[in-house]
Amino acid sequence: MLNNNYERIGFVLNLIQLIENLFSFLAALIVSSAIVYNLYCGRLKRHEKITIILCAHIYVLVLILMIITTSMNINTLLGDLYKLNFDSSWCRCMGYLAIVVFCTLSQAFVNQAFYRLCRIVYPQYKRFQLFWLYVILPCIQLILSFILFYPLLLWHDVFYLPKEYYCYVKFSNLRGTCWILFNAYGIPVLVLSFIYIRITRFLRQQSNNQSLVAKRRDLLITRRILITVGLLLVLGVPGVVLLIMRIIKGEEHPLSIRITYTFAALSITGLSISFILSIPQLKNIVLKKWKQEQIISIDNSLICTNHIRDDTQN
Repeated sequence: MLNNNYERIGFVLNLIQLIENLFSFLAALIVSSAIVYNLYCGRLKRHEKITIILCAHIYVLVLILMIITTSMNINTLLGDLYKLNFDSSWCRCMGYLAIVVFCTLSQAFVNQAFYRLCRIVYPQYKRFQLFWLYVILPCIQLILSFILFYPLLLWHDVFYLPKEYYCYVKFSNLRGTCWILFNAYGIPVLVLSFIYIRITRFLRQQSNNQSLVAKRRDLLITRRILITVGLLLVLGVPGVVLLIMRIIKGEEHPLSIRITYTFAALSITGLSISFILSIPQLKNIVLKKWKQEQIISIDNSLICTNHIRDDTQN
């Protein structure tokens, strides 16, 4: 349980995070279902498949991560209210899995950026634009993430947090926290930034010899880049600031974990929405599925109305 001065704020932060996670879960579930449906029915064009499969990887990982973090939020909620204890080996496995999935999610954003780099800047390298490459690559990255963060289990850095009521790396554990920040957040964001800087410079160099339509397309790509990088920075900046404060002051803020994860959940929610709005292929799939459901609903209501009229006349 948190100290009395921070109990109410901590409870509200956890509730906000729970709402954000549920919203992200719902968005990821809808998008993943629409993608699977279109892939199964073969309705995607050949040049759209790589973009869509990259989005599918991201949303499936968001879906898994939201299931794990939502269960953690519920544990915290019940712990704050009823002072329950959830310490178990399963709890530690879930904490370790949350770290692995988050790292793989960060790498999924890098995969998408790398594909954009090859498609826009280096179109001559066709071997980096193969569909099956981006199907297999996330599976390899997931296995590597399990290996990369296995030392956290060997160091016993993933353990039960009595104030949060779930298992994770304690914020004051500098070794474990820095390991996660560096490998799951720092390296992917740096690679992502370098790739997008290269793409932006290339687009600026090409802008003088392009048509108005091409310039608008490149402007849209640049906006997507800024949104993605900006939201990823929002995800990690509060945690980094609180970690620096912890090192300087020598003590951990009582709400460090809840503040960090609230901003992280907000960032993932923003990314889930922005991807739908900024990627035309994904937007078309989701809107097409929504319009079809609307049409089916209207048709069913009309059929019911006609049946009622017929029964009335008879």
